[in-house]
Amino acid sequence: MHKFVKGCLLMLASFSFFAVVGTTTGQAASKTVALPKSYRGTWYAYLVTDRTHHVKYYYTYQLRMTDRLQTTKYGISSHTNLSHATTQATTKIGVTYQRTVSKKNRVSYRVRMLRDQTSLGKYWLTTVKVQGKPTTALAWDDEDGDDVVYAFRKLQRTHCWNTFYF
Repeated sequence: MHKFVKGCLLMLASFSFFAVVGTTTGQAASKTVALPKSYRGTWYAYLVTDRTHHVKYYYTYQLRMTDRLQTTKYGISSHTNLSHATTQATTKIGVTYQRTVSKKNRVSYRVRMLRDQTSLGKYWLTTVKVQGKPTTALAWDDEDGDDVVYAFRKLQRTHCWNTFYF
């Protein structure tokens, strides 16, 4: 299972690399906006737990968002508290954002690759309970019919993404 997960991470990293490499041929969407400060910065998520040779490994995801770039890092740790994570793959993608408002007045930001304007999904801020306390989270919907996943400002083992990626 450990090799399978590592292979998936490498496949995602190589896809992102080839999506970024090359000249920028697409035009930016007409209503692109700057990302608000509340969205910018680093967000962390807990992906999945895997056991190999009686050792548990915890996979993590780090997303750094700026106005024009998204940097992702996939890490692995053998510590329960997710400390000392080793980076397995890193990707950088040039992006643009488009502000959308739903019928229920929920503001979200659709993210598109700068190169060809392929949609990477949409983000919005929400509040979820973590250990009984309301916590601000970045919700992400890739719009492929999967569940919405959450990322937090600090790394913690909650709201696992295992149904989303693996």
